[in-house]
Amino acid sequence: MKNIEHLQKQKALVEKKIGQLVARQESTLATVPGISTMIAGMILGETVGFFKKGSLDPRPLLAFAGLDPKLKQSGKWKGQTLMSKRGSPYLREAIWQAALVASVHDAGFKSIYEKKRSEGKPHKVALTYVAKKLTYVIHSVMRTNLPYRPVQGTAI
Repeated sequence: MKNIEHLQKQKALVEKKIGQLVARQESTLATVPGISTMIAGMILGETVGFFKKGSLDPRPLLAFAGLDPKLKQSGKWKGQTLMSKRGSPYLREAIWQAALVASVHDAGFKSIYEKKRSEGKPHKVALTYVAKKLTYVIHSVMRTNLPYRPVQGTAI
């Protein structure tokens, strides 16, 4: 029992330290739906130096997170398209967790999820669409360092 209490105290200290480090970065990443201070810390830690290049294209971030499509094919045979899963598994997990929360608590991301589910897509596939859109939003927020503001009155 003492070990569990000790580990819980250590976890609280680590979370507090991560919160302080994220606050020092002066990032607006935590304004994005589904991104907590801990998730923001994971994303910032995995993308160090990524945005210094000033790229306007979010696809390299999508590829770095391993959320880009990979087509299985051989000769004339073309199979299904899968997630490439290359790049950082930690970044992919952080975005996936944020997408899970955003698909429930944010109207824009929820509409993407529900649209894909109504098309007959399984839960994980629909959530992948949300994660992809969330990656585009993360790219925009980190590149501009402006807080996230959902666009009103437009379909996502």
